[in-house]
Amino acid sequence: MMKNMGQFNVMRQDGLSIHTYQCPEDSEMVNAHILETPNKVILIDTQQFLPYAQELRLYVNHLNKPIDRVIITHSHPDHWMGAVCFEDLPIYALEETRDEIAAIGDYLLEFKRKISGDVVPDHKVIPTHTLNEGDLNIDGLYLRFSKVLDTEMAFMLCIELPDQKILLAQDLVYNHVYPCVGEKNAAGLYLFDGWINQLQLLKKKNYSLILPGHGEPCGPNIFDEMIGYIQTAKSLFESDVDDKTFKQTLMEKYPDYRVEELLDISNLYLYHRDW
Repeated sequence: MMKNMGQFNVMRQDGLSIHTYQCPEDSEMVNAHILETPNKVILIDTQQFLPYAQELRLYVNHLNKPIDRVIITHSHPDHWMGAVCFEDLPIYALEETRDEIAAIGDYLLEFKRKISGDVVPDHKVIPTHTLNEGDLNIDGLYLRFSKVLDTEMAFMLCIELPDQKILLAQDLVYNHVYPCVGEKNAAGLYLFDGWINQLQLLKKKNYSLILPGHGEPCGPNIFDEMIGYIQTAKSLFESDVDDKTFKQTLMEKYPDYRVEELLDISNLYLYHRDW
């Protein structure tokens, strides 16, 4: 049984309401975002553990508007495992994300279940529709979909609301939560530099609001903070420190960051990955 349930943050402007649902630290403070237009609802990511995904579904249902679609931004399990609570709906993702969930979803569920037990769903839900890059108008809301390469992972979806100057960054950005580093691309290269380069590009776009994958909604100053963190993590790793020193140094340099578990996941990728 989970000790705490998640919290909602609601922002409203010009007929658009954005509801951000953040779960507690026991599920990595991951965010799902609900875009509520005058007549429809769009859900971005679905949480990880069942109690939080169920609470998210109840909240969305209580908005009393048709759910146009569910969008999965990438294949890390904290963003898609809760899709079991939304499998009656059209679920969209990049082709690469669909393929990866299909290929490794069962392994990730089993891995998570060994750690967390029956709060982990008992089956995977593969997105039903392929999401293409480009612009889309849903009930008067313009969304811009882009595939971003070599950041937190080799590919993920970035969503912009150009009229509102809002970026739904998901795991391109963490706000005072330890970013998960250590993924590689198809060439076997770590993604530190690609992530830094993408953040530098996004910084130039003058967004008014950033919706991160973990942590509170924030302003554009988060880009410099993220760049600094990734540069620090890269320098540490390339200096050949061991995994304990890597983790301890980041905890000392960023003492107000949360979700220590994400540092352990970074260590797993960087130091102990055997797949």
